[in-house]
Amino acid sequence: MNTTSRVSLSGIALCASLAACGNSTGSNNTGNTGKGGAWHALVGRGGSFTQTRDGLTWTTSTLDAAIDLDGVACVTSQIGWAAGARGTIGHTRDGGSTWSWPSSGVTSELRAIRFAADGQLGVAAGDTGALTLSSDGGATWHALPSAISGDADLHAIAITGSGDLIVAVGDGATILRSIDRGRGWLRRSISGAASLHGVATSSDSGLVLAVDSAGAIFASYDGALSFTREALAAAPLEAVRAQ
Repeated sequence: MNTTSRVSLSGIALCASLAACGNSTGSNNTGNTGKGGAWHALVGRGGSFTQTRDGLTWTTSTLDAAIDLDGVACVTSQIGWAAGARGTIGHTRDGGSTWSWPSSGVTSELRAIRFAADGQLGVAAGDTGALTLSSDGGATWHALPSAISGDADLHAIAITGSGDLIVAVGDGATILRSIDRGRGWLRRSISGAASLHGVATSSDSGLVLAVDSAGAIFASYDGALSFTREALAAAPLEAVRAQ
């Protein structure tokens, strides 16, 4: 990555927002669900969008300089999504060349966006408990009632390929869990955890991992119903991946 790209992506370390499509059939908190040519994309401050097709050459463009972007996901090597400030959701169907901006139904900053493998079920989450869902491939989005999430800022989402398990995490050790493609939700917290900033699930939902701002790593083997602390890092953790 050249110097210009490093400067334009100064916000990436804060949101840990990277999507990879086309080199896996799994699905977790990286937004990796597609097949075809490898496509990796990152987003950041000032609408920065950086991508590569070969892992060697990176190109950076600005989607909207007035909007900081915090989340990115993709469902094929051409179809992708970005989310960020003021409830913004962006959608590309041509590998990032052009973008449309459907209404998300929320106005809070969206920190994460994820899709199931079918490309139809999508979830985005963010500040003040913002949670919005699409069941038609992102054509329309519907904000979920605030009672589901309370007012905790949500930082990350994980979703299985089937969409049968969705987990969102955030401040106050908040865990939101759905096992019916977003129709119903259970809110709970992880005892002893700090603010949760990252979450991931294995493709079969047998393992769910969450990490917090104190460096703790938590694991669940029952579909995010209960968690145990597995390890403690020496620094805050922002993201995690489960195979």
